[in-house]
Amino acid sequence: MIRKRKIFSPLVFCAFAVLSVSAVAAECGIDYQMIVNMQRPERISYNVWDNIYGHQDYEERFVSGLGEESGGVIVVGEKYKSDQEFVDLVLAQINRRGRVEWQQIHAIPALVHVQKIVRLANHFAVMGETKDKQKESKQIWVGYFDSKGALVTQGTINREGLSLEGADLSADSTGENLVLAATAYDHKRKSKNGMLFRLNQKGAILETKTLKPGADNTLQSIRVLPDRGFIMTGQVQDDQGRAVGWLLRMDEDFNFRWQKQYPRGLSAELLSAVPYLQGYIAIAGRAKPLPGAGGLYSAWVMVVEDIDGDELWERYFRSSAMTEARDIIADKNGLLSVMINNKALKKKTNAEAEADEKAKSADDAEIISKNGETEEQTYESGDFVRLLSLNPRGLLLTSEDYFNAGGAVGNQLISARAGGERVIIGQTDALYQIEIKGQAEPDIIRSVNGWVLSAIPAESYVDPCIPK
Repeated sequence: MIRKRKIFSPLVFCAFAVLSVSAVAAECGIDYQMIVNMQRPERISYNVWDNIYGHQDYEERFVSGLGEESGGVIVVGEKYKSDQEFVDLVLAQINRRGRVEWQQIHAIPALVHVQKIVRLANHFAVMGETKDKQKESKQIWVGYFDSKGALVTQGTINREGLSLEGADLSADSTGENLVLAATAYDHKRKSKNGMLFRLNQKGAILETKTLKPGADNTLQSIRVLPDRGFIMTGQVQDDQGRAVGWLLRMDEDFNFRWQKQYPRGLSAELLSAVPYLQGYIAIAGRAKPLPGAGGLYSAWVMVVEDIDGDELWERYFRSSAMTEARDIIADKNGLLSVMINNKALKKKTNAEAEADEKAKSADDAEIISKNGETEEQTYESGDFVRLLSLNPRGLLLTSEDYFNAGGAVGNQLISARAGGERVIIGQTDALYQIEIKGQAEPDIIRSVNGWVLSAIPAESYVDPCIPK
């Protein structure tokens, strides 16, 4: 158990620093709350491999993945034309060297989104959304695939008078059934409530639960806990109509143990949670401070007690961009890895991107140092992903920055099974130069590509403050 000593002191404003393991081992107290000001990266961090998946005539994005015993990953995502409403489903296996071993592209009728892949006994299940154009409503789609990505069976979940949007998918404690978190909107989108479904391996609905706490609410994630119960994250309106973070604890039969609201600033949302050490839950999300404090979303990381949701510590990571802690994973020693999306405030237009590309071509796009070596340019615009490592007392150990082309966004963080690499599943903005015969200047096409990056494993760490 973590030695719990809450220090309710004023918010601490810290300049960014990476702390060594030895430097943080001496003091075992826990600062309850800290705000960390993060600087923009100047250089990309090292990675084991990365893979860009795309074709210049299509948009692609990866949304979810699974680690394999071999060290590779199975990824799922979308492929679509930018002017089309519906998408195709992409399923691919990428080996430990970053190469695609196989891929399957499935044209699912009326599919508009793909959200999550999970592993069952000897196959995969994928969740997405399809659209009923006549009713202008969405329904949840679930497909079952074999080990090589072939579609075996599929089905949909709908509710009369409601539009369903999937949030997360997980296998339950048996490893055979699925639990699904969603948000149900009325057709005029004037009200919204979280919903839970349990499905068997054939897609039949075994159990349904609607969350109606008396206020609008949405769900973002669902995770199975060691006692076979569930923890869910999301957002709910409080008595003042403010959007606040929401955490729900249920047993394996969807009965409430507790639920708790976490108001922060103007609004807050909890995006992901994982069971942590013995008796705790680690949570990632975002919070928007009051206008006097900057007004931009900050990444929010928190550890709470499993028994009642009381906070042990919380950390805010902010910068000149909008930030959110999109996903979080934990190793057996309590080292937390947090994936933070940093979203640029101003996106470049196609014309601006084309002008930048031409300027780079004219200037060779390189900065030459005094010793003649090429240096990385400072990354001043575009989206990028930051990967943080924190110890069980919330102290920042490392910060690694990853960006690609015109910008990169992470949608899920997973752990590779073999080497322990942390794998970012997401998307990147790409610029293609199209040479046209007889045309002096090439055409510049902006596209979104699927992006998978294998970051180095988290440093081996044993917290001296946790009794053996």
